[in-house]
Amino acid sequence: MERGGRERDSRQNHPARSARRKSTMQTPGHNRYLDEKRDAQRREAERRAEKRLAAINRAGKQQNRRQSRGRSYGFSGRTGLKENAVLNKRAGLNGRNGTYGGNPPGGRWMKLTVIVLGAALLFLLLIRAIVEITVPRAEGEYLSLQEAGNMTWLLADTAGITDSNAYASIFAREASSDSDGMLTFSQWKQITELFPDCAFELPGGYRKKEKVLQEDWYRFFDEARRVYDQEGRIHDMDLTPIGFGASVTDADGRALEENALISAESAYTYMSERIRDCLFLPIVAVERDGILYALREKTGTQSELSNIWLMEVEKDALRCFWNDYELTISMPEGKAEQLGASREQVADLSFADGALAAVHMCTDKVSGKLLKIRDNGAEIEGQGFYPFAEKLKIYRLYGTLKKYYTTDLCIGYDFTDFVIEDGEIQACLVVKEEAMENIRVLVKTSDFGSAFHEALEMKADCDLSVISGPYEARQTTVVPAGETLMIGKDSELFAGGRVRIEPAVLTGHISLLNVNRSQGVPSYRGSLELEKQQDGIVVINEVLLEEYLYAVVPSEMPSSYPLEALKAQAVCARTYAYAKMLHAGLPAYGAHVDDSAGFQVYNNITENVETTKAVKETKGELVYYGEQLADTYYYSTSCGYGTNTGIWLNSVPENSPYLQAKAVNVAGVTDAQGDTIDESVNEADISPAGSMMTEEEFAAFITTTRDSDFEKDEAWYRWTYQVDQLDSTILYSNIVKRYEANPGAIYVRQADGGFANQAPVDPGRITDIYIAARNAGGVAEELVIEGENGAVMVKTEHNIRYVLSNGTSKVIRQDGSEYNAASMLPSAFFTMETGKENGYVVGYSLIGGGFGHGVGLSQNGARSMAADGCDSDTILGFFYEGSSVKAVY
Repeated sequence: MERGGRERDSRQNHPARSARRKSTMQTPGHNRYLDEKRDAQRREAERRAEKRLAAINRAGKQQNRRQSRGRSYGFSGRTGLKENAVLNKRAGLNGRNGTYGGNPPGGRWMKLTVIVLGAALLFLLLIRAIVEITVPRAEGEYLSLQEAGNMTWLLADTAGITDSNAYASIFAREASSDSDGMLTFSQWKQITELFPDCAFELPGGYRKKEKVLQEDWYRFFDEARRVYDQEGRIHDMDLTPIGFGASVTDADGRALEENALISAESAYTYMSERIRDCLFLPIVAVERDGILYALREKTGTQSELSNIWLMEVEKDALRCFWNDYELTISMPEGKAEQLGASREQVADLSFADGALAAVHMCTDKVSGKLLKIRDNGAEIEGQGFYPFAEKLKIYRLYGTLKKYYTTDLCIGYDFTDFVIEDGEIQACLVVKEEAMENIRVLVKTSDFGSAFHEALEMKADCDLSVISGPYEARQTTVVPAGETLMIGKDSELFAGGRVRIEPAVLTGHISLLNVNRSQGVPSYRGSLELEKQQDGIVVINEVLLEEYLYAVVPSEMPSSYPLEALKAQAVCARTYAYAKMLHAGLPAYGAHVDDSAGFQVYNNITENVETTKAVKETKGELVYYGEQLADTYYYSTSCGYGTNTGIWLNSVPENSPYLQAKAVNVAGVTDAQGDTIDESVNEADISPAGSMMTEEEFAAFITTTRDSDFEKDEAWYRWTYQVDQLDSTILYSNIVKRYEANPGAIYVRQADGGFANQAPVDPGRITDIYIAARNAGGVAEELVIEGENGAVMVKTEHNIRYVLSNGTSKVIRQDGSEYNAASMLPSAFFTMETGKENGYVVGYSLIGGGFGHGVGLSQNGARSMAADGCDSDTILGFFYEGSSVKAVY
């Protein structure tokens, strides 16, 4: 054996051992049998020693593993040596020379084993060192554990993944590690397992505990967003934080929450501490629903706040106003004054590396009567036209500081200073609020056909002053009373752009001879302003609001109605008009309203003593809900129920709680003296408006009459409409026209049975027509038209009324009189039945009631209430619940 050979070789090298061997072999009478027995015993001892050595080696390896958990290799100092010595002793090894029971052969084998193990460990260390040198470590900005947790939760929440235990376990383990608050590769691997549908392959080059680079994480995050956020709720939001927490107060003087910020454009809640360090620095953040979950990157070191309002300059701060927030910008003492900042002015603030670097004051201003807003600019009397700057700001300076919009600028008034720089309006400063008494009305051509007149013929019952020419060199020409003045598009009077015509006396009237109205030739109070435009002459009648109402109320309500009903109508008309004066309806023309039914019909019927009396007795009165003007919608006649603003697309009924769907009925109503109109009618017996949303309930109501309804005796209370021969071509044409006028109201059925908003398809021969949904009060809200080629849904009462009118069939009112519904049905409060042959619709019949949209005040309901003893305040309180009437002048 090789082991035995090594043993003999070792003994031959020792003189004493060699001599003993020779002596034994040469001794006379030597017992060979005993020698062989001793050799066998020695070999058995060696075999047992080998087994013990193997056990020792295994124990040593286990000990090495225990000790190497905190070390890279080797035994654990003296303790390890001591333990090995004990093991050696148990195995029969001599601690000094490594022999078995004092015999040397096993000790050499132990030494050889230790040498081999040491060499192996050295080799492993060498390999590890080579890997450390040759494999590059991840370099760059690491992803924080906080942001990784935020974004993991965000993805899971967006995807509808609710494994909170797995989420918590990932980040709980890391919290106690030594990763310095950064995401590690092993943790990232576990995160990816939460999103199995995301086919993302983790990058190589990372070790388990190595921190993850942001750029690598976001490759995974973007891929996961693509899979799990198909609705696009998560955004990469570009913003510049300009204020955090207590440094910002809102319009009510309340400081923001600690984890809230405002940017140049909006307000957010932030979940990442890193965002806190980005004041006045442009960044990209991961955002959903107004919450910032992570700072993705910083995109610059400089920013600017243009046209900010400086409220106050303090020693160590600037107090500013921006987008309805008060903002305090801290800085070293005296720096604001050093940079030239001054209080109550508009300025541009520049920032570098998060600190104020420069202040540019904007102090050049002009003022004057605002004539119009057009082409993204404003025309100011005496100053001309100025375009709006891209970063225009509008501030209301009186009362509580407030952000305004161009629609808040009052046309026809000089309430505003305009800050001018580089030939543009940088800011508008609304410095005062006064009761407005003049309204500007666009006068249309005959029969309200167009806003542009080819020429004008006029005369007055008093002298007229014709003012023309450039503003700085105006000229006045006097036209005697009764003489006709003719002005065409090419008249020299338009050399200065505008012509103003004023009567010599306040009570004068100007007649427009070539304009036709129901009354014949209309005459106008106040002044006329003419402007030449490319398409013709625009005529603006500037008149006192009260005098405007003299010509509105008789056009909207018959003068024969009771005075209290006329007074209620006057207050409604005044409130509507005043709202348009505050927010001009036609700013591009320089007008608040026009004289057609698109706003309020004006001067179509001559003034009347009764309607004028109603206006005078309610002078300056407006309807308010709280501190806001109410939307005083009105219509002709109810069917017994009114509805709410839900009939219009994108309307939120909860925003107008005073416009409620309700029964227009005597139940519970009291007169001006507080007496119940009809005690025999119990409110509990009247079905609520909400019950009319079901087809069965509404059909049962509309096909009968109810004696307690205010308008039960009106001709429009009930009506019928019959189409004997359906023309599918006309029906489809009507659908197309409504899509062109109101694209959001037409939907087409898809393969899955749902409807999508898109251009209508021609349904072909019609197989069915039915009401698919009703709003409160029973008004039709959705109409479905099914055909052999597809199905179309029409939304809103106005569009439904238009689509179902064939232009030829007559409406038969309950008194038997006929009405020509040339373009639209009287209302959408109707039930419908179709006639069919061979599965196709050949005609339809409607049983309906009321006239108009059904929101707000019913004019014939007001008439009936006034006849029952209700005054105008009671009438207005009934139709606009919770409102109040206030006089503004």
